[in-house]
Amino acid sequence: MKKLVGFYFASLVRSVSILFIPAVLLTTVVMHGFKPLNKKAWAEALYSCAASFGGFLTAAFIQYFQTGKWFYFLEVQKYWKRHWIFPKLPLSTYSPERIMAIDGIAVIIGVVAIYHCLKWTIGKVFKGRDVNTYQNGVTAQVVYSAFILAGTTLLDVFFTFNLEEGANIWSINRHLLCTPFAIVFLHWLYKHFAPQWREVSALVILLVLGIYLTGVFRYYEMVLYYFLFFFSFFIIKYYPHLRYYFIITYVWFAIVQITFFQEFLLNHWVG
Repeated sequence: MKKLVGFYFASLVRSVSILFIPAVLLTTVVMHGFKPLNKKAWAEALYSCAASFGGFLTAAFIQYFQTGKWFYFLEVQKYWKRHWIFPKLPLSTYSPERIMAIDGIAVIIGVVAIYHCLKWTIGKVFKGRDVNTYQNGVTAQVVYSAFILAGTTLLDVFFTFNLEEGANIWSINRHLLCTPFAIVFLHWLYKHFAPQWREVSALVILLVLGIYLTGVFRYYEMVLYYFLFFFSFFIIKYYPHLRYYFIITYVWFAIVQITFFQEFLLNHWVG
C-alpha cells in the first residue's frame, strides 16, 4: 500500500512522472521475465502503474478545473520551445561557461544508465540471464532508477530545441542529479559495479568523447570540473584510503553551490 501511495502522490508533482509506468513495466521484465509463475510480481507492477496513472489524471483534472483545458501541461511546453528534434551536436545549455560541465556530467551518467538498461533487458528477454549474472547488488530499485535516468536523458536530449551551437540540454543536471534515482544508481555503481576490461575501455572513450559531445571542451574551467568529478568517483571507488585528500574538491564544489544559491536568491536563472 505504501508503494501505491508513493506512486500516486509522486505522479501529482510533474508530468514527466509518466515515465514511472514504462519504468515499472521494464523493471518487472528485467527482474522477473514473462513466466506465468511471476503473476504476483506482474500484479504488483500493474497496481503501481494504475496508481501512477491515477496521479497523472488527478493532476490533469486539477489543471482542467483551473484552466478549462485538458492536459494543458503538455501544451505549455511550446512556450519553453520544447519539441521533438534530432539533436544538433555539440550539446549546449544556457550559460554554458558556468554549468556546461554539470550538464555534461548528467548526460554521461544518463548514457551509462541507458547502457545498463539495454544490457539487462536484452540479457533477460533474449538470453534468459538474471541481472545478478552481471554484477551483485542489482535490485529492483537499482533497475528502476536506471530506467528513470535513461528515460529522462532521452527526453532532455530529444525533446528540446537547438541553440545556434547545439541542442539545448538545459536543466538536465537537476532533472537527473537532484533525484533519489541518481543516488540509488550511483551508489550501486560505487558499491557493486565491477566493469570488465571492455566496459572500462568504453567508459574511458565515453568520458573523453563527452567533452566534445557536450561542448565542455570550449571552457577550460568546465573541462577541469568535468574530469575532477569522474576522477573523484574513481578514486573513491578503487582507492578509498585517498578520500581524505579530497578536501580541495569538496571546497571547490561547495563554492560552486554557494555561487548558484546566491544567484538563485537574486532571481537569476541557475539551470
